[in-house]
Amino acid sequence: MIGITKSEFENSLFRQDVVEYYLNMPREKIEYKFGNIVSDMIGFNQNNPHHCYDLFEHTLRTVTDMPTGELSDKEIKLVKIAAFLHDVSKPKIAKEVSGKIIYQGNEKESARMARDFLTELGYEQLEINRICFLITHINDFLYY
Repeated sequence: MIGITKSEFENSLFRQDVVEYYLNMPREKIEYKFGNIVSDMIGFNQNNPHHCYDLFEHTLRTVTDMPTGELSDKEIKLVKIAAFLHDVSKPKIAKEVSGKIIYQGNEKESARMARDFLTELGYEQLEINRICFLITHINDFLYY
């Protein structure tokens, strides 16, 4: 059970101070609002030279930094939601291989976890499918 509504969630992603807003929120409140799907990201070290923040801060900065170009407001909303949920599986699937942490299947597992979360929030199936597609292909869009 999560303690945030769909509109609260969406509005929070459009805050100018979304990074500071959530980083200053106690972990217990994050867990109440989102459950473990999000609170498990807090303090999670990705052990990757390309990531200088813990997973939660990385996620929040992805939400604010995601290029939206000529997208409509509705499309921007879907991109921000996908950015927020794109790495939720990392704490669950992290494995050490030859002294390095890998996240094999991260995109697909994050999409699966996001599907359950979004269903609980009351998103329609078409929106869920679009968001999960974006999650599954987020790196393609970032590198394109």
